[in-house]
Amino acid sequence: MKWLTELRAGILVARDRTTEAAALYRELLESEPTHVPALITVLSDCGERNAVDEAIRIAERALAIDSRNFVALQALGWAYASS
Repeated sequence: MKWLTELRAGILVARDRTTEAAALYRELLESEPTHVPALITVLSDCGERNAVDEAIRIAERALAIDSRNFVALQALGWAYASS
């Protein structure tokens, strides 16, 4: 039931519980690896944890799917500047 996972994760994001939402989205990405909203939430979690290397990988993955995604571009810039 990936729709339920997505719903739960979305509710957690709305409640500013990004780390918990990112964990659910990571599970969702195993079955749906091109789910950009999930990648963006994982990116937010990387920023909160200062996980620069992971942020670069996730941002590049999101941009390979959606090259105009501003959040992914911004996160990639932050990650490169921080590394």
